[in-house]
Amino acid sequence: MSAYTTGTRRSSTASFSSSISTKGREYRRQRNKGKIRAGSPDEEMALLEHIKGMSLADGAKRELKSLLISLLMLGEEDTARKLQHVCLNFQLSQIAATKLAEDAMSSDQIDESAFSLENYIQKEREELHNSEAFSWLSKTLL
Repeated sequence: MSAYTTGTRRSSTASFSSSISTKGREYRRQRNKGKIRAGSPDEEMALLEHIKGMSLADGAKRELKSLLISLLMLGEEDTARKLQHVCLNFQLSQIAATKLAEDAMSSDQIDESAFSLENYIQKEREELHNSEAFSWLSKTLL
């Protein structure tokens, strides 16, 4: 057998095995009706996508800014301040949780003191004035 034939056979076998394993994973997923096994890489990715999906959409940011302005125009500064505070904390937590999950997934070792949500929230809080993500904030309520 020539080296070319042997190499071709190996690549065909690898391709065939890869196709079988991919089909096998797909079959297991369908059989489990979309359930994700706890602790699996699929679970980590699903959780990360879920956290990302909770972010404030651009339309929601515009509506929130409009609501804050309306409340201020109506003399409801206290209500506007509370609303902004709650939304700011939500957004900071959501962004921090996303970054924490991404960093933790890419790391082989987890240092619980470095990978804490509080640390990530603090980092985001320090950078919020430079971030377009927080453009909805009313500067008068800060």
